[in-house]
Amino acid sequence: MARLLELHFHFLFTCIKELSLSPKIHRAPSGACQPPPPPASLHIMDPRVCGLLLLLSAALCTAEIPVDCCLAVSKKRHLPGKLIQRYELQEAGSGCDISATVVHTIKGRQLCLPHPEGHPWVQKLLRIVDQT
Repeated sequence: MARLLELHFHFLFTCIKELSLSPKIHRAPSGACQPPPPPASLHIMDPRVCGLLLLLSAALCTAEIPVDCCLAVSKKRHLPGKLIQRYELQEAGSGCDISATVVHTIKGRQLCLPHPEGHPWVQKLLRIVDQT
C-alpha cells in the first residue's frame, strides 16, 4: 500500500509540475498563433489525466485505512490485571468491523477482548488497569 501511495504521489507531482509548465501561446514567424515546441526532455501530460490523478489522491488521502483491527475476541476470563500495561477501545464503524477492547500486555503482546459494554468482567479488568 505504501508503494502504491508513493507511485501515486510521484504521478501527482509530475502532473502538477507539468501543468505549471504549460506552454504559452506565441507568434510564429508566419504570424499564426502556436504554442512553442516543448523542450526535448519535457513530456506534457493530458490535463484530464492530471485531474483524474488529483481526484484519486484526494480519495486515497481521505479514506480510512485501518492499521490494526481485532477480527475476533477472546472469551478467556482469567487474565490478571497486573499483566496489562494499557488498553484501547476499538469501535465498530470507525475503520474496524467489530467493537472490542485491545489490551497491551507488559510483554508487548496485544489481546482482543470483548467490548466492556455488556461484559462486567472486562469492565472490572479495565478498572484494575486504570487504578495502576
